[in-house]
Amino acid sequence: MARVAPILAFIVCAIALSAFLPAPPAQAAQPADVARATGLRVLGATRGYATAALWLRASEAYRRGDLWETEAMYQLIRELQPRNPAVYSYLSWNEAYNIPNSFPDVQRQLPWLKRGLQTIHEGQQTLPKDASLRL
Repeated sequence: MARVAPILAFIVCAIALSAFLPAPPAQAAQPADVARATGLRVLGATRGYATAALWLRASEAYRRGDLWETEAMYQLIRELQPRNPAVYSYLSWNEAYNIPNSFPDVQRQLPWLKRGLQTIHEGQQTLPKDASLRL
């Protein structure tokens, strides 16, 4: 019980703290969007640890050649760090350059190139004042 008490105290504090935080935006009316926003708020200061774990998992999936798991991890990283321009620039470079180069035929390369361009455009829309994403 002594091991479980700090974990339970942390969960209770996180839930109590989330009650005082502002509500998700009004446009997030879908239950999945509300659950995602609440989950991100509850993570709080541990968001960095979760992001680091996702980066490790994404790089391991990329090394194994599991590109769909890599893409799923990239999407979670983008959701956890939406205001970090380095995330968008690195992920778009990886999706548009590194992953397509692993395929010999152009037909399999083009969807990944398109994904990379979509990622950098998403970053430019999310962070319009960041000059590094324009370069």
